Amino acid sequence: VVGKTRIPDWALPPARDASVAITDFADVYADVLVPSCALSGCHDRSSAAGGLAMPDACAAYRNLLAKGACGKPRVMPGDGASVLLDKLESNTPSCGSLRMPPPPYMPLEPGVLDSIRAWVEDGAAAEQCK
Repeated sequence: VVGKTRIPDWALPPARDASVAITDFADVYADVLVPSCALSGCHDRSSAAGGLAMPDACAAYRNLLAKGACGKPRVMPGDGASVLLDKLESNTPSCGSLRMPPPPYMPLEPGVLDSIRAWVEDGAAAEQCK
């Protein structure tokens, strides 16, 4: 439900298959960010909620490494305490008031979160964006 309007199930992004491993940022972007975050009204080019736009993989990567609304980078390579992980894993994140994706969207599956955490903790590489 957004405001007083319930979003129909067919309009919500499909759940990501948690059994598929995320190994680099290309996977993070294509398998998680595009279907769950880079949506109209959220983090697409025109909406850029919270100042975070994800119009393509390399722009999303640069924007995730940049400082966000809390004055810290959203992703700190090698740091499992990154703002991104806090917003994805907590219902009451320390930076901002909403978990991501926000209700009525379902939280990411635990296996997906584990894969994103492993990617961040392993250095948050994005070979295609160098």
